[in-house]
Parts: sequence; structure tokens; C-alpha cells
Amino acid sequence: MDRCNTHRFPEPCYYCEKGFGPIVTTDERVEFLETRVRALERGDKTLNHLDIRKAIGVIRDYALGDLVMLSASLKALKQKNPERPLVLVTNPSLFEVLDGAEYLDAILPVHSYGKACFYRTYNLSGLAEVEGPGRLPISAYRASARPDIFANLLGVERNATEFPIPVDQEALRKMRVILSGSRSPLIGLAATCHSSVRTMPPEYIKPLVKMLLQSYNGTIVLFGKTENWNKELTNIEMPNVINLIDDISIKEMIAICSLLNAIISPDSGTMHVAGALKIKCLAVMGNNKPKHFSDFYSSVKILQPSAQELSCVPCEDIHHQCLPLPPGQFGGPCMRLMTPERMLKAFGEFYSG
Repeated sequence: MDRCNTHRFPEPCYYCEKGFGPIVTTDERVEFLETRVRALERGDKTLNHLDIRKAIGVIRDYALGDLVMLSASLKALKQKNPERPLVLVTNPSLFEVLDGAEYLDAILPVHSYGKACFYRTYNLSGLAEVEGPGRLPISAYRASARPDIFANLLGVERNATEFPIPVDQEALRKMRVILSGSRSPLIGLAATCHSSVRTMPPEYIKPLVKMLLQSYNGTIVLFGKTENWNKELTNIEMPNVINLIDDISIKEMIAICSLLNAIISPDSGTMHVAGALKIKCLAVMGNNKPKHFSDFYSSVKILQPSAQELSCVPCEDIHHQCLPLPPGQFGGPCMRLMTPERMLKAFGEFYSG
């Protein structure tokens, strides 16, 4: 058994005994205790009741959307092994995506528990990405939908159509208060994206908001997290616009998505949340193939340039020919083809249908 480097006694200490070793620093011990305290405050099962050595651990520490796509396989894995605790090990910034999921017994931070001594460990970090040691060959990456790749890696059935992400009830109550009295329809616009290539051009957002208000006479809800190059989106103020950009957590974003009539989003975590919740979503995508990243969501429609318009579509995130983008430009050439007028037209055809 791995033991803490400071352990000098015949019997293992608490951490070693629970299978968390080797915990070697004071910071790691503090992180362990803080995780237990947070679990107690939320009313979750505490780590005192979890024996890591008898649990199945799944490590995936990247991307909100990936955890949504992974959710179906996690539930299937728990159903396949109901007698064993199932633990997700991920980045703390992503805890809220699946916090409260009934098929998970714990969610732990990857920096402290990435090497925990689980009964069985599935380390998916990097395994669904393309190229490099331990990663998928390009042929395998191009052959399967991302949820099917996860299912294959976990040894469960493929072709999932249900993606069970939890909606936090406290966050739901808070979002209902924010939306109370708002004019219908409630149309969400995920105005931001971490990737400067995948993002909707920031200068397209305000014109699109105006067009949506004029066409639907409802309420536009803006949300997302900005980067240093699109901070001005937080300043958008208009009648019948609720601007929540940079103001809500992941749990609150999931909750508000569940309350909207429809959403427009780039290829980001919001698209996956909408798909999992079966909320109508027009996803503006340039880089990926819908077959691999969205076709399994019945409520998501893709707006994408054709190969005749731009020969590099889809680049599949393997080789971005557009990089580096010209100074001051955000949104790759594929996304810049998706003008506000084009998005409005596609949304109208989709929403009314």
C-alpha cells in the first residue's frame, strides 16, 4: 500500500487506510479535510463513509461539455456495478456540473486524488483527444461520437440518447426569481466562449439581440464567462434583456437553461447542457462534425458553413488553418460567416418548427 512520505509507523495513518495515499504535503491534507467539510455542508455522503479501495474511480478533468457527454456512461457504469461506490475525479472548477447526480457517490479534486488507490481506475484524461502518446489516433477520433468513445473506454453500452445531469433546486429557485415577470418567450444567448476561434464574434452579439427582440417581442437572457478580449459584453443593457454574463455559476447556468424556451449557443458547454435538458438550441458550429458532438441531442440544431463556403470546415479541432487570427479579430472565419442575420433566419426556421 502506498503511504504518506511522513508515515513512519507499522500501521497506516487515516489517509493511507482510506486509500488516498500518498498524501505528502500539508496542503493536500487541508484539501482533503476541506472536501469533507464541503460535503457535510451540502448534506452529501462524506468521505468518512467512502472506502476508496472498494470504489470505482473515473478521472476526467477537462471541459464542461465533456462531463455532460460522459454522464450517460457514468450512469451506465454505476448500473453495471451497483455494489461499488462510483467516484468522479475532476477539476474543482467542474464540480458543479454533476454535483448531486444520483449515480455518483463522490466527486473529488484531481490534483489531490488523481493517484488514489481505487479498486478500479478509469483514467480518461486525454484519452478522448487526438494525437500524442496515449491518445486516440486520428482515424478513431473521426470514427465515433464523443459519448461513444467514453462508453467504449468505460466498457458500457454505446449510442446513448439520455444525458442525466442534475438541476440544483436552490439554483433553480434563484433563477426563477430573476426571470419572474419577464416577457415570453425567454430566449437564451450564450454570448461567450473560451475559444477565440469557436466564439461568436463579440461584435455580432448586440445586433443579434436587437433582431431577436424585434422578431419575438420576448426577453433575451445573456450568459457565459468572458475572456479578456470580450469583457465589453458585460455592458450590454437594453429593455427586456437580462445580462447575467460573468454573474452566475455553473449550477445556476444549468438551472436557467432548464427554464428557457430556446437557446442560441456556440459550440460550448451550453450547447451540451441544452441538449441534455432537451431545450431547443441552435448551435453555431464551425470546427466540429455534428455527428461526433451534437447529433445525439434531439433538441439541438446545428448552423454551420458548408465546405463550399469554406474548405476547412470542419477542421475537427485538429489543424486550425486560421490561426493565428488577425489582431483584434475574434471568431474564426467559419464563425464570422454566421452573421446575425443568418443566425436569426436559422433560429426562426428551427424555433417555429
